[in-house]
Amino acid sequence: MEQRPFKLEADFAPAGDQPEAIEKLVEGLNEGLAHQTLLGVTGSGKSIGYDEPLLIAECIAGKIRTRVVRAGPFIDALVICRSLQCSVTRETEEYAMAGSSYLTPAYNPRNGETAWYPVAALLRHRAPERMFRVTTTCGRAINVTEDHNFWVLRAGRPTLVKTQDIRRTDLLPVPEAITALSRGLKELDILSYLEDTQLSVHAEEPILEYLSVAGSEQFIAAIATCGLRPQRKLHAIRR
Repeated sequence: MEQRPFKLEADFAPAGDQPEAIEKLVEGLNEGLAHQTLLGVTGSGKSIGYDEPLLIAECIAGKIRTRVVRAGPFIDALVICRSLQCSVTRETEEYAMAGSSYLTPAYNPRNGETAWYPVAALLRHRAPERMFRVTTTCGRAINVTEDHNFWVLRAGRPTLVKTQDIRRTDLLPVPEAITALSRGLKELDILSYLEDTQLSVHAEEPILEYLSVAGSEQFIAAIATCGLRPQRKLHAIRR
């Protein structure tokens, strides 16, 4: 068989664990090894914090629902509720999401844009002894492992680096807005989040309208249950 020189061209420089893997593979080639096997799993050891928020979209019965979830509880719930095929490599659990109905926004380094992509797999591993908190000047922050990958703008080019290699001068791509997949918001119920909060509402006009129709007896009874003096409150509204 005729041997020809092999040349590999790529737009991006090796990053993460790739330089070390390439070095070992080249050593094996120089030693004349005919067969080599590279073991590993995409994203092994690289993770965000358990309680970090994730923006996801789910297609249910033809309708798309967009929501923010916590990474750890969300994955744990999917693992429990669904029969997902699991493979374990170096203490990393990888769950295949074939035919997944979930989408998540991600950065595309080829065009510099953020778009929605299907979730192909879920990875879960033990938390390391220490985590890193990356904070931007605009006030955004995220907790990640030291070898988590980040796309940064360095020397005018998108560059893939580990958390521990991020510089203060690096620029992180942050979308100003993410195109919504669901329909516009029609209503927002926040009462459950305000149960322990004291609220003051300016409602003199609707109360006066209610009093003109229903009278003051029901209003006085309702105010009394709140620990207020109904007659004084009624006088203040009518004044």
